[in-house]
Amino acid sequence: MWRLARNSLALKMNIRRRGMQLDTRCPLCFQFDEDGGHCFLKCKFVKRCWESLSLELIRQNLLLKRSAWEVIMEVISKKEEDRLKTVLLLWKWWDFRNKVDRGEKMQSTSPGRMLLEMC
Repeated sequence: MWRLARNSLALKMNIRRRGMQLDTRCPLCFQFDEDGGHCFLKCKFVKRCWESLSLELIRQNLLLKRSAWEVIMEVISKKEEDRLKTVLLLWKWWDFRNKVDRGEKMQSTSPGRMLLEMC
């Protein structure tokens, strides 16, 4: 959460900003540049996780924030159950995204099934 708030996660756009030349597209959807907003809130695959956990209203509220710091402050301000579910989703999603980015084989062959297992 601290690294997310400080925009210091190894997201593709952050790595490019530090001078490394690489494909900045999301490793999951390959459609948009991967920044924090896309990775955690906008990617079509992560949106399914928010929905499956009944956190869509929280996701929509977080989309209105102007910075990663504001997103984290909003998450912290939620009631305990929503805060815990949100933090766990973000953590699990980051782990899942990293495994996909490293080319690890997922247990399930269906992307939808894989997401349900992850969420």
